[in-house]
Amino acid sequence: MPVSHGKQVAMPVSHGEHVPMSADNSGCDAPAGHCHLCGDEAVVGRVVDIDARARTATVEFSGSVETVALDLVDASVGDDVLVHLGFAIERMSAT
Repeated sequence: MPVSHGKQVAMPVSHGEHVPMSADNSGCDAPAGHCHLCGDEAVVGRVVDIDARARTATVEFSGSVETVALDLVDASVGDDVLVHLGFAIERMSAT
């Protein structure tokens, strides 16, 4: 399901599912056609803990756990978030 920058992601997406950030990275001049800004993928995960002071969340992705920044979204424990390059970029569902 291609998603352009700033557009909403159509549901449903599963935890740990990779979501293409752009269908067309032809404008990218990165070596081998891989660009972290226009050709990478985002992954849906569930927030399991929040560190309000650091504005980070512990997010579970199909069994693995990572710390991600919450600078771009407000999320709560139990929310599904779309994560790209270590940042939650979209809250997918509310608790």
